[in-house]
Amino acid sequence: MGLLRTTTRLPLFVLLAASLLMVAAAPSAQAETRSAGCGVGYIIFKGQRGVAPQILAMTSNTVYSNQAFAISTGTLGCHPEEPIVYSQSERLYFARANRDGLIHDMARAQGEYLETLAAGMGVVPDHRPAFRQLTQRHLPQLLVSGDGDGLLRTLDRLLADDPTLARYALNAG
Repeated sequence: MGLLRTTTRLPLFVLLAASLLMVAAAPSAQAETRSAGCGVGYIIFKGQRGVAPQILAMTSNTVYSNQAFAISTGTLGCHPEEPIVYSQSERLYFARANRDGLIHDMARAQGEYLETLAAGMGVVPDHRPAFRQLTQRHLPQLLVSGDGDGLLRTLDRLLADDPTLARYALNAG
């Protein structure tokens, strides 16, 4: 029975040891990223880049179960007032998985899929009517763009050409 307890604790020990090694060994990056979310993992791996620090930060947040506390208190790198914005890969995933629903909503200039995409792209509520109208007006171009990737590339070009919505294009930086 004692051996079983030791082996079940070994992964946590290994995780903590690896976390400490990564903090000591990894160079600090100049740009800050929160792709692993906020929480203690964000604080431990703040400023580090690469797959390993991101996975370890996410795992640390999960192991310590602190994100709900951090979000509700505004600590550990969490900012409750900050909008949730999709990364480029999250936009692609959403568009690929929901292309048909997006097209349907774009045709009507309303709907949950389109609202979710707009919110994930950081489109503020005041600009969402213009966003919805743009997608409806340019639906033929969006339809022929192919899969979710093509749809987003076309949408980004359309956004970049619109004076009000240009800031929401991926390349608006």
